[in-house]
Amino acid sequence: DDKAELSDELASGMNRLSGNAMGRSVMDACFVREYCEGEKAWTDAVNKQAREEEWLKDIVGKGEGVESSNDNLGNKKRKRKRKKRHNLSQRRSLVTTMMVIVTIMRLMT
Repeated sequence: DDKAELSDELASGMNRLSGNAMGRSVMDACFVREYCEGEKAWTDAVNKQAREEEWLKDIVGKGEGVESSNDNLGNKKRKRKRKKRHNLSQRRSLVTTMMVIVTIMRLMT
């Protein structure tokens, strides 16, 4: 079985895989720890995952011509948010306000 060969190969590098989050995720997805416990435990884990996937497919209705509501979620493009720019009159009023403040500061000293 290809899955068993893959798990066997991953088990030989288990220390390296457990060093980061992606490696631990791969170990969980391929049931490497269960493979190290024994072939029976690994087979049970793989079969349990297959049953859960089949159960979810039955609930969602895939394969029966029913389109799931999640199918089109990734197809929409997000609109890019643009920076808000102050219009010219706002900039002018800001400049005049700053000039008034500077003038007042000069008069106070």
